[in-house]
Amino acid sequence: MNVGFIGLGRMGRAMAVNLEKAGHRVRAWNRTRETTADLASKGLSIVSTPDEAFAGDAVISMLGDDTAVRAVFLKVDFSVERQRRRFTSTWRRYQSPWPMR
Repeated sequence: MNVGFIGLGRMGRAMAVNLEKAGHRVRAWNRTRETTADLASKGLSIVSTPDEAFAGDAVISMLGDDTAVRAVFLKVDFSVERQRRRFTSTWRRYQSPWPMR
């Protein structure tokens, strides 16, 4: 499976690396680019934008708070055509009602 991964903090990083180890192709993006420097050597494809992470079969995000969610997801193209082709799963440590509004 071609999996996009957004958010490569301590938890997201471990999950993305484990997905790659399990045989999935991982397209990874993080707001702080320097934290991704060593992940390419672990087999992950480091992409330049969140939209590129959405180019696969599924997307997992591991974002810490609403500020991070807004910074990422308000910039992504969620056109109807893209939504028909994608399954998105969002996992976060912090859950507020903002995404539900």
